[in-house]
Amino acid sequence: MAKRGRATSTALLSTGPRQFIVLTLDGRLGMSPVHAISLELNAHGKPILGEDRVVYVAGPAEQHSSLTGVLVGQHPVALLPISKTTVDFGMLVFRVGKDTDDPPWIDYPNGLDPAPVATTTVCGLPTVVFVRPDTGEVDSDKVVELGWLDEQGKLRDRQVLDRDRAIFHVAIWSDGLTGSVVYAMSSGLRGRRLICR
Repeated sequence: MAKRGRATSTALLSTGPRQFIVLTLDGRLGMSPVHAISLELNAHGKPILGEDRVVYVAGPAEQHSSLTGVLVGQHPVALLPISKTTVDFGMLVFRVGKDTDDPPWIDYPNGLDPAPVATTTVCGLPTVVFVRPDTGEVDSDKVVELGWLDEQGKLRDRQVLDRDRAIFHVAIWSDGLTGSVVYAMSSGLRGRRLICR
């Protein structure tokens, strides 16, 4: 099926051998549909696309709104920092195909664009690292936070890793035994190692 609209951000999640879910954001000023498309590679490596489904309609997108995702158990979970209402901003966290009416939000004290977020599985846990304003003041410092998602899509054990007047990018990586978080700040590049217990 041909996709309508335009993808302003995408995320690719592996759901099994040669099986994926493609999440796309169609960021607009009035509303921002999130699409999910199944993708399978056949024995010859040829991609086979499934139906393009709108799985959620978020609010107005910012210029740099970015979508990411992670598997929680067998379910893809999408994370999207975006306007919640005309005056509220936060990170939408929803289980694709599960949360349709009232998905969880992580409220931010103020808007942020870009609002960096990254995910992966660290130590067997779906882990999220993101940047948010520390306070509601316009010139507030930014903080890097880390947490993990439970089966209901709630972010647990949140901890602040660092803070700076500007944080431009975050990345997270894991090899199954350890993990690393790296972030770019106005004061330079920094990182934190995550050790599995």
